[in-house]
Amino acid sequence: MIELLREADVLALCKISKASLWKFIRLGKFPPPRRLGDKIVVWPSHELKAYLDNLPLFGMERNESAQLRAKASVRARRARADAAASAATHDADADLAYSFRKAE
Repeated sequence: MIELLREADVLALCKISKASLWKFIRLGKFPPPRRLGDKIVVWPSHELKAYLDNLPLFGMERNESAQLRAKASVRARRARADAAASAATHDADADLAYSFRKAE
């Protein structure tokens, strides 16, 4: 079953304003919606996902932006792992310092 996204969903997903959305559609830089009635427009989620996945970042070529996204993802995972390890070390150091103060 195809999931259909309403305008508010698209705006939240893409983090753009309503005016920007319709300007990009007019310029051909965003996939056009499908009409379900006089006042209802929707975007198939698979079309929007494909568009966003292939969207170049800041004028880069698509393969460059994909590589940049992959590197950022790896850096984010490493940063989370480092933060968790640092927090664990900090907790152990705090426990040790507390036990020394308590012994005095």
